[in-house]
Amino acid sequence: MAALVLAGGRSRRLGGIPKYHLRVGDPAAAAPAPCGPATALPASTTLLGVTIAALLDAGVEARRIVVAGPADALAGSGFEGSGIRVVREDPPFAGPVAGMAAGVEELTGDAARAEDAAPAGLVLTLACDMPGVGAGIRTLMDAASAGSGRSVHADSGEGSRLRGGASSSPGGTRSSPTGALSSTDGAHSPDAWVGVSRGAADGGDDQVQHLLALHRVGPLRAALAAQDTAGMSVRRLLAGLEIARVDLPAGSADDVDTWDDAQRFGLGAPPVRREDAVPHSPAESRASAGHRASAVQRISAEPQDTVGEPAGEERR
Repeated sequence: MAALVLAGGRSRRLGGIPKYHLRVGDPAAAAPAPCGPATALPASTTLLGVTIAALLDAGVEARRIVVAGPADALAGSGFEGSGIRVVREDPPFAGPVAGMAAGVEELTGDAARAEDAAPAGLVLTLACDMPGVGAGIRTLMDAASAGSGRSVHADSGEGSRLRGGASSSPGGTRSSPTGALSSTDGAHSPDAWVGVSRGAADGGDDQVQHLLALHRVGPLRAALAAQDTAGMSVRRLLAGLEIARVDLPAGSADDVDTWDDAQRFGLGAPPVRREDAVPHSPAESRASAGHRASAVQRISAEPQDTVGEPAGEERR
């Protein structure tokens, strides 16, 4: 079992402060919500550290965890030097699918490792900004282990919202309240198990959490290889795969997008470092500008929210 944590976003709604560097234990939060696992957290850590601790608690080895994001993503987490690898999406800020492509290539660099029998050959993909993600990770792993792959369908690309509480395919596949899945389609193993948050979307619809999923490495790698990943949404990447949707525990996919969210989970801003106050040199900016151009063009074609990022459903 491997894991890929996506940490390459711009965090515009946090004023550009990286989500992965948000500090756990903000004293300004009077009654913070539960944040991360009860064990394995370093004495001082970050939101990314909470995510890593949840993966370790679930049995994922540190050497099988890859973070897709800036080189300093692990700073302050307490997991520096633990064997966790950090890779960068190409080009930087090209979106979650580009991060997935970079991470999957890192994880499958050792061909022998990629060909191991189950549960190896599986990779968890998750965003770095879900403080309660541990329960969701365990639910996805339990669904795969229990053979919940009987519930399979080709993802229709219908979006992240499922109306009427139906986390199912048109053919009759539904999620049960416990996260186990049943189907009229017969036994079959899916390409991925993707989390669903019941009633979490506006209007009480179910929300498909494309950035909290468990994938078979082979189909995921093939899907990534067939696409121009820069600026692409995860939903579109998975449109051709066979997906089992799994009900997640309430709150396990709640994410941190704003300072109100951060305070709710007891998270605070990291200390300001000197290097953060120094802008990139003109030479560095020019070197990366041409490489970013195609990604910027693709991203600009996506539906936009009020801060100029791809709208929430498109990102996930």
